Amino acid sequence: MYLNPEIKLQYRVSKVAAQQIHTFTSLLSVDLKTEVAQLRQAKVSMRSAEMETVFTK
Repeated sequence: MYLNPEIKLQYRVSKVAAQQIHTFTSLLSVDLKTEVAQLRQAKVSMRSAEMETVFTK
């Protein structure tokens, strides 16, 4: 199939842009998952600290 060179270039550029967006959103997703995991860990740590204060009083 013959395509106009300008259309080919636009297609290639949009394909690269789509890949970059995909990579960016994947990294963002990983960052968010890490953030959530850290928050959960902090919550658990706070709970155990609260438990210790209750039991040591």
